[in-house]
Amino acid sequence: MYVGAAQRWGRLIAILALVTALSAGWAASAFAAPADESMGLSELQQMIDTAAGDPVNGYLKTVLRGSTIETIPVEIIAITSDDFGASNAAKALIIFEAKGPKIDKIGGIAAGMSGSPIYVNDGVSDKVVGALSYGDWFSMNGAGLATPIDAMIAVAGYPTDPKLTMSALSVPAATSAGLVKDIVITSDAKVAAAARGKYTFVAKPYSVLSIGALPPASPGYKKLAALTAGRGYDVLPLNGALGMSKSDWSVPFEPGAGVAALASWGDFWVGGIGTATYVDSDTVLAFGHPMDWTGSSNYAFANAWIDYVWPSTYDPYKVGRPGMVRGTVTQDRGAAILGRTDIQSKVTTMTSNVLDLSTGNQESGTSYMPRAFATGDWSVIPGYSSYQTALRACDDYACSGSAVTTTTVVVSDGVNEYTIARRNVWNDSYDVAWTMIDDAYLMVDSFWGLKDAQVLSVDFQAVLDPQERFATIVDVEAPEGLKANTANRVTVSILEDGNPTTQTVDVTLTIPANVPTSGELVVTGGSGGNYYDGQYDEEDYYYDESPSAALSTSQTAAALQAELVNSDLGVTFYPSNPNTSKSYDSIEATAATPWYLEGSVAKSSAFIELFVMPSTINYGGETYIMGSVDGVYRTSGLKIYGRSVDSTASTLLRSLTIKPDPDEGYDEFDTAIYGLKKTSVLTVWFDGDQDTLRSQASATVKVRAAISLAASATKVKYGKYVTLRATLAPSGTAGKVVFERYVYGSWRTFATRTISGNKAYASFKPSRGTNKVRARYLGGTVNSARTSYTKAITAK
Repeated sequence: MYVGAAQRWGRLIAILALVTALSAGWAASAFAAPADESMGLSELQQMIDTAAGDPVNGYLKTVLRGSTIETIPVEIIAITSDDFGASNAAKALIIFEAKGPKIDKIGGIAAGMSGSPIYVNDGVSDKVVGALSYGDWFSMNGAGLATPIDAMIAVAGYPTDPKLTMSALSVPAATSAGLVKDIVITSDAKVAAAARGKYTFVAKPYSVLSIGALPPASPGYKKLAALTAGRGYDVLPLNGALGMSKSDWSVPFEPGAGVAALASWGDFWVGGIGTATYVDSDTVLAFGHPMDWTGSSNYAFANAWIDYVWPSTYDPYKVGRPGMVRGTVTQDRGAAILGRTDIQSKVTTMTSNVLDLSTGNQESGTSYMPRAFATGDWSVIPGYSSYQTALRACDDYACSGSAVTTTTVVVSDGVNEYTIARRNVWNDSYDVAWTMIDDAYLMVDSFWGLKDAQVLSVDFQAVLDPQERFATIVDVEAPEGLKANTANRVTVSILEDGNPTTQTVDVTLTIPANVPTSGELVVTGGSGGNYYDGQYDEEDYYYDESPSAALSTSQTAAALQAELVNSDLGVTFYPSNPNTSKSYDSIEATAATPWYLEGSVAKSSAFIELFVMPSTINYGGETYIMGSVDGVYRTSGLKIYGRSVDSTASTLLRSLTIKPDPDEGYDEFDTAIYGLKKTSVLTVWFDGDQDTLRSQASATVKVRAAISLAASATKVKYGKYVTLRATLAPSGTAGKVVFERYVYGSWRTFATRTISGNKAYASFKPSRGTNKVRARYLGGTVNSARTSYTKAITAK
């Protein structure tokens, strides 16, 4: 029955929830099917018209168990388009019904049959007309849709990939389950349920995705299944219990044989299982619909072993495993996937080894994935590959406790290779085997989208311990305060789980010169960063703060190597000065701990502004110390200490109380300091509180030495010598004294002596008359210069 283009059939909805995601691969070479092997849409329509309302009989080929190809009778009912030009072949579908005891036994068309070639006999030979591609969601028995072979063959040299559209038919199509007026194609169960109607055939593309060798009840399986289901895949849970792929098994590809398109293979595998439609030497067409609709593709192409067909009146499906990888899926188009056995993709090798100390179980695993996928939307796979090995070590149960892992990723930018190794500590009271895979995922995911990045290998080593290693940061102090141009000691208090005694870890924080010591000090545990939290939130799988956002491959590798691990204690100081708008770079320091470290503490460092007036005083004199405190919000005490520059010991000189404004956090202070005998450093200390670090500011007061001058005689006979003695304080004053006399309007040195025992001596012969003399201390590190009073010596 041929239907003209002017005639229409009801309403038709086509909803294909398939997301384009993966990277480009190789362009496939075109091939043409021999004329006696295939039948085009025009010839098939003529057979339908000739049948005058009766179905056109044929059969399909598929595997129901193992690798044996079986035939199932079909009846060709109609074609959903009346325009069979080459440009429209991809827009048509063939409506058919599968019949017989085999299809009845399993409950209808099974997921995994997609790609099963459908043949009819034109009176001369059996010819392939298309591939089973879409089956019904509900109760229409063996009714299905097939993709025409014309459209599939065109995939080999696809210049474009038109979206699937369908022309209307003139009359409803009669099937064994009743009339069909409308067709809805969707991979969304909610859409399917909403579209269900009396005359509506609700079909779905049989993109059968399997997650192999992960128990369906495990958190890893649930997470990955949710992630892939969101991309339009029908995930089959039973395949997770079948174990590893049959990587060493293969059979020749032929129409009806099981095939697989794989995102990973080996001990852990993820991929779609379907059926080969057409084979021409090293080229295989399969599925009859896209895998991921990416255009050019890099999925691995493999044989598939079918363990069983799970019967169901609602949703039967093939239970199977991939066999040996034979080549690469180079095209992933609307009408088919195209596998090439003469092209092998570059791979990322994933190895893992996990020891469970509680049982002594040790398991290892090796899996592979197309290298192009490691920096694309399948970058999650290395983490799951490691998880699968961990589950085997735990006998497929959750392992509580702690783990020490070393994850090593080798990447290349096409010129150089970079090795990133991260040793990490994990803790989880429920399932540390699931938590500890984060590095394997996130290290790889950091290179997502970098065009030059190639992940060559991922190695994961883990030791599981039933003893937990969990600790929380509870406080931080700077015992000596924070000082610029100094290696400051920061003491962090940590409370280990199960240990009531607080432990401390010291971290050295060096603040450069000319950087304020006021600001905020933040201490965090390494596990408090941006890492995946192990929960079932899909958004966690997109690491928004990945270094790859702005960095090259080499820079990303370096950033990952420097990133804190869970057992690291991170200290960051954010300097600020309330008196200026200038910004300063943060200052960071880290220390390693043996724990999975959580929590964070932040404290401010008060800004103390300090002045001394005068800044230079005489021996035993008086100075005033004054200033302000900014950043303290509670009534607090200040202490003023003095330390002479030749000593390491400080002496408490004054205690003050400040009462800062509770909103402004600011107060002023002033006091007098007496009796300083040596140049001294005066330090104002704020002892800190629950919000503020112990803070300090210092100022130096220079103290002049005390010096007196004595003479052996003040009146002498002309021509006699007079001995002068300079006496200095404080005790121990060192350095030199110059002796001067006033001659012709200026002071002139007549002797320079080294101080000994706080004294210096010089002799001179006074001139006739009155002679003015003095002694001048030149100064030193402990005391500043000082000049004695003038002494008069008369000679007659």
